[in-house]
Amino acid sequence: MVAGQSYKKRLPPSAIPAINKLAVLKPKDKLSRITGKTLTVESPIRTYGQSEVLVEAGVAVGTMPLTVPGRMLLSLPVEYANAVVTPRDGTWNVLDKKFRTAMEMPRWAVACFAPSMSMDDIVRTMRELAQCCAKLGMVFGHPDPQRSFVQGSGQNVRRKLYDICGENNKNSVDMIFVILPGNAADIRREVKYLGDVELGVRTQCLLVDKLPRPGDRNASQYYNNVALKLNTRLGGCNATVGGPILTGLKSDPFMIVGADVSHPSPGSSRPSVASLLWSHNKYATAYGCIRRLQPSRQEIIQDLEAMFVHALDSFLQGNALKRENGHIYLPPKRIFFYRDGVSEGQFAIVKDFEIAAVKAAIAQVWNQRGFNGRPFPLLTFLIVGKRHHVTFFPDGHYEIVEDRKTGNCKPGLVVDDALANPQYKDFYLLSHAAILGTSRCAHYTVLLDENFQEDVAKLEELSYALCHAYARATRSVSIPAPVYYADLACDHAKFHMDPNAMFDLESDASSTTGSVADASLEEWNKAFHDVHKNLAHTMYFL
Repeated sequence: MVAGQSYKKRLPPSAIPAINKLAVLKPKDKLSRITGKTLTVESPIRTYGQSEVLVEAGVAVGTMPLTVPGRMLLSLPVEYANAVVTPRDGTWNVLDKKFRTAMEMPRWAVACFAPSMSMDDIVRTMRELAQCCAKLGMVFGHPDPQRSFVQGSGQNVRRKLYDICGENNKNSVDMIFVILPGNAADIRREVKYLGDVELGVRTQCLLVDKLPRPGDRNASQYYNNVALKLNTRLGGCNATVGGPILTGLKSDPFMIVGADVSHPSPGSSRPSVASLLWSHNKYATAYGCIRRLQPSRQEIIQDLEAMFVHALDSFLQGNALKRENGHIYLPPKRIFFYRDGVSEGQFAIVKDFEIAAVKAAIAQVWNQRGFNGRPFPLLTFLIVGKRHHVTFFPDGHYEIVEDRKTGNCKPGLVVDDALANPQYKDFYLLSHAAILGTSRCAHYTVLLDENFQEDVAKLEELSYALCHAYARATRSVSIPAPVYYADLACDHAKFHMDPNAMFDLESDASSTTGSVADASLEEWNKAFHDVHKNLAHTMYFL
């Protein structure tokens, strides 16, 4: 590598700290670098302006940022079983709260592969976790540590998990807590494959270096974060989001859908992974998931029609009303489809292919189910973009916009007409408070809106509400929860490759081997496994 050379592969660990320093620049520092108001770094704008292509085209690059008007969306109530909280600057906490639907976990076990953990340490850790979960309303069983707590090494992971569960989880274990040593990617991969695919049992990995020590004042924060994942993966609901949009949608069955495609690193011939998620409760907090492998770096979801047929069938099964003479199936009347990761140059093909695939799936299910007398659901299809070059900085004149502590714009900022796309309705929504550095907004482009007839304000409110519904956090996040989940589901696919296969979806080392380069998509699909039927309707990817 030489200075200035473009590097598109995964960064080596030694380079990550330097990149992170650039990524966490405070807003004022970042703006100063962009505009050249710093003595240490030259603004890139001057270089852009000297481009021969731009000069020949008569294009000049302005040196000052554009000032645009925006609006602040109202904070939305987050509802627990015993309290309703209003987020402050996009954050809240679970202190003295009870989960909206708290789950029981009567049968659980521990497999510890960290040699530094004694049995006393394991018992203490699990006791503290159970106590924290109990405060949130969850109910833990009381397993016998002598039988349910096992210790092992990276060489006997399979045997230890089978000892706990038996074949196909015949012991009906609800959850296995797996304590991992510091560098344990291989153990984690084996644990997830065994739990998700072979045994059909939920596994919660805990990194030994992150576990609270005795007397740690931040222990409850750690255990609360674990509890958020546990309760959701067990089928519970941590909290629901209020506000007029989601409340109004509850009057009829509706689906919120998230979809994403993840691609291998440059130079790799591994397949891409497409994921589709759909809500199946009236709060849009519980989601089903389906994934498919497809040709490498193909952005359009190849099997979307079949995947969406599966999603609709799953929704109908989950929302059926039982009657003496059978079931009454309630199809969705509205569908909101959030599609992640599509560049502007691909909008037209997504509109032509993916929207058509969704509508074809609806027609197929309506025909199969005998819904021919019922109207098709209204469909809204949005693209959610994260990789763009628009950043908003407060101008310092309005306290309602600026977070004085971080210098960022506050969550809830939306900008639409001032930066409007001439071809499609679109808007920028800053929905989160950056923990470090400068907040990045998401860009939403509306390809189709049959629900609100391109009333962008309603789509802004719905999108902002869904940013509060991410189960793993007590803060609004940067993109709607179903989009976030779709991204997680794509990443989680790497755990479901047959460990005996000659290739995988993760290792960079395998990208140059002949076995990967020569493998057909059919061979990849043979090595890629669906999640076990026990977990098929759970949010196992969290």
